[in-house]
Amino acid sequence: MFMNNKWYRVYMSLVESRQDNLPEGYTENHHIIPKSMGGSDSADNLVRLTAREHFVAHRLLSKCTEGDANFRMMWALHRMMYAGHYDIGSRVYSKARIRHSQFLKDNHPAHRIDGWNEKMSRLVTQSWVGADERRKKWSESMAKKQAEWRQDPNYFAEQKRRAAAGGRASAEVVSARVEYNGVDYVGWDSLKSATGITPHLYKKYYKYGIDPIFRVGKDGNMSVDEVEMVVDQFMMAMNQNERNDLLLAGDEGKKQVIMRMVAIGLLSLSQAKKYYEKNNFTFS
Repeated sequence: MFMNNKWYRVYMSLVESRQDNLPEGYTENHHIIPKSMGGSDSADNLVRLTAREHFVAHRLLSKCTEGDANFRMMWALHRMMYAGHYDIGSRVYSKARIRHSQFLKDNHPAHRIDGWNEKMSRLVTQSWVGADERRKKWSESMAKKQAEWRQDPNYFAEQKRRAAAGGRASAEVVSARVEYNGVDYVGWDSLKSATGITPHLYKKYYKYGIDPIFRVGKDGNMSVDEVEMVVDQFMMAMNQNERNDLLLAGDEGKKQVIMRMVAIGLLSLSQAKKYYEKNNFTFS
């Protein structure tokens, strides 16, 4: 199924890098082991990728599979090229088209299955037998159903309700879960709608143990009071032994925490300087 070549290693590196690092903005669901190759819809076989990453993933799959799996991956790549929302350069398009054309020649059923052409010719001929009568029956059946639907004032409203329910059920299956304060939200939009927290705020603060709710709807630098609150929450999220060592170090321990927060982007230098001034620390 998979070949252990450099393309397979690049592919696994790509999907593994996104399993705990959800991209912002538009994303697409990707099956790590494709469903056509026996993969499931379970959470551990799904990963959210950007549109570009999704296309790259399928290019890589077409290069690291063999046999029937490669047949399926080549078709998947071919369909993605015509999906309409992948920005593909002329060089990539040319290479993919040439490869796909040769692939079709080498793997056409007429070359792989004895009697294929004769079978197809026979089936096409048979399909036209009684076609006029079938079309007539289908037309009459649909006309009867539509007349019944029009008599039911709730029919179309019910169809709309079912479609919406199906969309929500689908989202429950394929959307990424975002945990916030013990609640699992279905995707970033669900989190933002319920709390106002954007993906940027979540990724900047929450993974370091800081509740980002205080920055919802705010622009510009944090106030000194907000900086103090962030520092306190950051320290509370630390390992207890490390936190105790820093507290025992007094002002020097607090300085170490501030510089660490600057290094990882939680605080700017100007915010750190204001914190130092309020606590009478020497800024260097």
